[in-house]
Amino acid sequence: MYQKYFTTDDNFEEIIKKYYPSCEEIKQVQTGWTNFVFRIINNNITYFFRFPRNDFFSDALIKEYYFTNFIRDKISFKVAKLRLKHDKKRPFTIHRGIEGESLSDCYTSLTMEEKEKLASDISKLVYEFSKIDYKSLKFHNFQLVSDFLDNLSDVSQNGYDKREHDYLKALENSEMIVSHGDLNPGNLILKDHKLVAVLDFSFAGISSDLVDISRMIGRTPEEFKPMIICAYEKRFKKKIDNAAVIALDNMWHYVEEKYILYIKQNHPSIVLPTLV
Repeated sequence: MYQKYFTTDDNFEEIIKKYYPSCEEIKQVQTGWTNFVFRIINNNITYFFRFPRNDFFSDALIKEYYFTNFIRDKISFKVAKLRLKHDKKRPFTIHRGIEGESLSDCYTSLTMEEKEKLASDISKLVYEFSKIDYKSLKFHNFQLVSDFLDNLSDVSQNGYDKREHDYLKALENSEMIVSHGDLNPGNLILKDHKLVAVLDFSFAGISSDLVDISRMIGRTPEEFKPMIICAYEKRFKKKIDNAAVIALDNMWHYVEEKYILYIKQNHPSIVLPTLV
């Protein structure tokens, strides 16, 4: 079976210059957990190349390509327009950068009013996901988020206990919607302090409507959490199940803890992001 992923031995600059031979700048982004990420500037326009680090995220990258094409006209926020390419049968993507900055980078500069508006927009995004007919998603590796996490645990290893996903599996048995799967401040892009885009759908799948909200709550400051909950309840017209959110938040912390350990052991050059 051929190798579907890239390693530090690959000549990324050579691959990139096949597409942009006269680019002014090539710089590796050292926070790529799942892919080798390069930011390039060509004719004053920023592009990103992403090369998967293992077979698992090679499949996830292909899924993301199909999913972003599917979802682009179904939500009111921008998503990256990915181009899927191959080098020696190994998939990688290219996309133009979206103008703005991540919520992780600009949260402290937001006013309280802007934070409340942002919470409303986040709930709007999740609500728009809930209105998508996931049965029309036909590509083969679009799956339950819990199944994706089961497979991710095989990558993470380190004594990973898959029973940590049992609560999520129980929720998915009752009601499911399209889910981003990794909705966190690093994947939300703001421009002029307003939410304009959402990035990175490699974890995307079908799951409970609480998955994205719990993920977001677990990665934001305490003051922002009640704003998200209030906005969610207003948008979905129902009270949030706080016990479920806490249980899912604990699960996400476990997933992240195990994967961070894997990153430290296998990819020490990666700069782990600072949580908001």
